[in-house]
Amino acid sequence: MAPGGLLVYLDRTTSDTIAADIAASPAPTAWLAGDYLTATPEQRAQLAAHHRENGEETQDSGEGSIVDGLVPHTAPGPGVAPSRWLSSAQWDVSESEFAEHGGLIDRHVPAHWDPARGGDSMWMFHARRI
Repeated sequence: MAPGGLLVYLDRTTSDTIAADIAASPAPTAWLAGDYLTATPEQRAQLAAHHRENGEETQDSGEGSIVDGLVPHTAPGPGVAPSRWLSSAQWDVSESEFAEHGGLIDRHVPAHWDPARGGDSMWMFHARRI
């Protein structure tokens, strides 16, 4: 599973604007769901360099490591866990880290998405405007 959607490509200001626009909807209930990484492109570049230095390029799509492929195209997104990002705007948030899901089915996720092994926190969330 690779990061999808928009938040992984946006900065905090843009992410905040999108969440505020959805929350301002006249609908009785507004929902927001997504995934994003909390590490900055610089931190991802350091992680990619670490993988290269240690010969850990097995997480590969044929063009270098996945982390190398993400660095030029990503932004820090909200930069914090979803509950911290959305709670001040009165969203009810359910969140989890991608690495947690691997543990549920007894599988390890790649190191670059496992904070326990030095990777990024990849957050998955859904939220309801209250």
